[in-house]
Amino acid sequence: MINKRGQTWIEFLIATVAFLGAISILFVTVGGQFREESDKVTFQSNCIKASSLENFFLQPGEPEDWETDSPDIFGLSNGTPGVVSNAKWLKAKELGFPSIINVSTPSTSWKLGYSISAFETITDASCTTKNAVSICRSSGLLNVTANSTQTTRTSLVLFFPSSTAAIDASDADSNTTTTGLNGTEVSIFMITNSSDNTDRVNITFTSSPDIIFIKQSSISSGQNITLMLGNKTAQDSFGALTIKPRGLCSAKTRAAIAFDDEVAIADFNLQAW
Repeated sequence: MINKRGQTWIEFLIATVAFLGAISILFVTVGGQFREESDKVTFQSNCIKASSLENFFLQPGEPEDWETDSPDIFGLSNGTPGVVSNAKWLKAKELGFPSIINVSTPSTSWKLGYSISAFETITDASCTTKNAVSICRSSGLLNVTANSTQTTRTSLVLFFPSSTAAIDASDADSNTTTTGLNGTEVSIFMITNSSDNTDRVNITFTSSPDIIFIKQSSISSGQNITLMLGNKTAQDSFGALTIKPRGLCSAKTRAAIAFDDEVAIADFNLQAW
């Protein structure tokens, strides 16, 4: 028979374990709720920062021509609000994000990316085609070239407003052309690899539109393959590099980007964390 003292000790142990268990559950529950609320606050704060990145497109920074040296205050406008200077973009990449973040607001981790969504029908003086997907322009003609030595899948959808477009020549894996009252949509799908490293599509068009739209572009590759417009990078990014950014928030906007010889429309992805 267990004496009263032993029974009391066992009851004390059981009560202590039960109490500690309840406290542990309470801490886990409260801690989880606190982390969840903290994550929400962090995310909301980062969304405000992501939206504020659009300010870079509105002001040129100081000095206004800092792309010839370095900025005291970072800005990407070419002097016209809403028009990004490609020269400043390239200079920022050259200086590097650690230098730029010291003269930017917000001064925490952020990243900008753009993808050209509309371009003029000018004639390109030169076109980059190696290790790239390139759109090369001449009078009444677009040449789309995909070049890679590793397996690369490219999907491209172009729209020619108020114009009739047609595939003149193609060794793409598939392509379709749909003409309606508003214009012509051309869809191209190309697979390139080490044994078939180049695919080309020639697109002719009449009633030349002032602008051609890139409705969709997707490039999947083991190589660093990007979309080129003539010899200009049609897709690029700049900013901090973090594998798993905490509280990442993204915003999107559309702005013009000014190159040396033309202005294109681009979709920008603004990220902050």
